[in-house]
Amino acid sequence: MVETSDSYQVMKYARTFLKVFLVCSPLLSFSQNFIDISVEMVEKLKQGQSVSGLQQQLANADESRLLDALDSDDKKLAFWVNVYNANIIAMLSENPERYNNRGDFFGEQRITIAGKKLSFDDIEHGGVDLIH
Repeated sequence: MVETSDSYQVMKYARTFLKVFLVCSPLLSFSQNFIDISVEMVEKLKQGQSVSGLQQQLANADESRLLDALDSDDKKLAFWVNVYNANIIAMLSENPERYNNRGDFFGEQRITIAGKKLSFDDIEHGGVDLIH
């Protein structure tokens, strides 16, 4: 009888752990998700693929989750360098003439991250500090 009771308790704890894990696991890897999206943007562009879906994901990202996710200088740097480079490549691939007026190209707020419009200058000189 003790074995059955112990087995029951083990199974009960295992089910509880699994439920907690399934609920929390997306939160545990959430910071990496933003970085993964930024890396995927660069990789897709290297292959000549569209990144509009990924850009939309970043545009619609929850601001507080982004801030929480980019909780170290290394994470901020990785994310913002990839976002910056990927968006430059995407925009110049669509219309290389945009670069003719460099001031407008870098100064115009045309990149949306977590609902905020940013320019390349904004990203270069502040990035995540501008989102809040």
